[in-house]
Amino acid sequence: TDVALASARATPARSVETSPDFGWLMQMLWSRVTELKHYPPEARMNRLEGRVVVRVVIDEQGRLLDATITTGSGHALLDHAALDVIRRSCPLSLPQVLGRHQIVLRVPIQYRLDF
Repeated sequence: TDVALASARATPARSVETSPDFGWLMQMLWSRVTELKHYPPEARMNRLEGRVVVRVVIDEQGRLLDATITTGSGHALLDHAALDVIRRSCPLSLPQVLGRHQIVLRVPIQYRLDF
């Protein structure tokens, strides 16, 4: 949801490394990211915008094994905020078995100021 004049927006996307069978996992992670993300106040004050793509590795228990930036926004504040929201989004409570030890997702997070 938009708060004041700015919001942190992200668009769900399927990972190239993820089978379409794991779309439910991407949606679950996406819901948590959307719920927990925020626009960093300093980035908002400085009118910084950008898109961050985070490579996320989730294990069969829903725990975060790794989160790294594959495409940065060009602004360290936004990149750190994206990693932070991914870390706070896990562990996930998986409603079904993954059927493998881990899965890799690529999560794009868009930070855009709305006026």
